[in-house]
Amino acid sequence: WLNQTANTAIKAILTRNDLTTGATNQEWSFNLEAAETLNFRVHDDSVGAATTYLGRRFNTALPTGTDMLVVATYSGSRTEAGIRLYAFDGTNSGQVDDTSAGADTGNYVAMENKSGLTYLGAEEATTGLAYRWFNGSMGAVGLVSGLLSPDDIQVLRQIGNGYYGLTV
Repeated sequence: WLNQTANTAIKAILTRNDLTTGATNQEWSFNLEAAETLNFRVHDDSVGAATTYLGRRFNTALPTGTDMLVVATYSGSRTEAGIRLYAFDGTNSGQVDDTSAGADTGNYVAMENKSGLTYLGAEEATTGLAYRWFNGSMGAVGLVSGLLSPDDIQVLRQIGNGYYGLTV
């Protein structure tokens, strides 16, 4: 659940990347791009190229100042089609956008379990300090090891609506 404030820079939602050694030790990132669009990537650093990742982008700009449920899922299929992005903002029944985020699918095999920390609302920079701070508020952030189905996401939406008193 999040409510973002307008911004013109990339804002991290939830990331697991250690960029202190450059473009290595990347695992995954869930961000809002500068155009207020969702972007989720899974990285494969074993190949040795900084651009070896799979990704999806939600090309519709998300509203600012509105409570939303946003969800990214990855099936482990090693294809872009295995990534799904969901956004509920009260004006829709759960938009799904599966637009390519420019993946290098020819070399991607799998994420490795790297030494990076998981950051909520930030990402680790090459300096070791956090950056890409999320601008707004977040609540009830979750990370699960299994794939959530569309029905699972609807249940999360209903629980959140009841708990927070929202109509998302």
